[in-house]
Amino acid sequence: MTSILALDPGGTTGYALWRANLILNPDGGEEWFDEKWHQGELGPVAHHDVLFDMLGRFQTTNYIIVCESFEYRRNPRDSQRDNIVLDSKEYIGVLKLFQMQRMLALEQSGGTQRVVFQTASEGKGFWFKQKNPDKLKKIGLYRPGSMHINDATAHLLHYRTFKMGHRELLNRLK
Repeated sequence: MTSILALDPGGTTGYALWRANLILNPDGGEEWFDEKWHQGELGPVAHHDVLFDMLGRFQTTNYIIVCESFEYRRNPRDSQRDNIVLDSKEYIGVLKLFQMQRMLALEQSGGTQRVVFQTASEGKGFWFKQKNPDKLKKIGLYRPGSMHINDATAHLLHYRTFKMGHRELLNRLK
């Protein structure tokens, strides 16, 4: 079983989980089956321990975690940046702690784990550009009222579509 968990870390952390099994066809092709989606949020109260536990609960033999990276771009003309909140850096730290503690154990059992960081513009640029929900709605994954869940979902879809080559997702937009 493969699990991909995408995170939009912050004061409220959005997450999206996709799980599926892979069948290798005799013709060399592959087919995913028994696909399951789960989406949700953690917070807005501090949720370091809840995030760490969730990362372990969703772990499978082939586990990929996709996380929005944090980029602080200081702009002297932007006074709103003076009081920036760094919660997302703390939750990325929880993810890195999980990665260090669990990677060795998973590798020893024959599994794989990978953590991938994507910038906000990379992860959301196609599927949720400028918070436009049309594409997420079309494939049935839009969650009204939760930008954090939708951001995480867009990161997961970007990874599957453009990094894993799951082009069937694009066919669903037609």
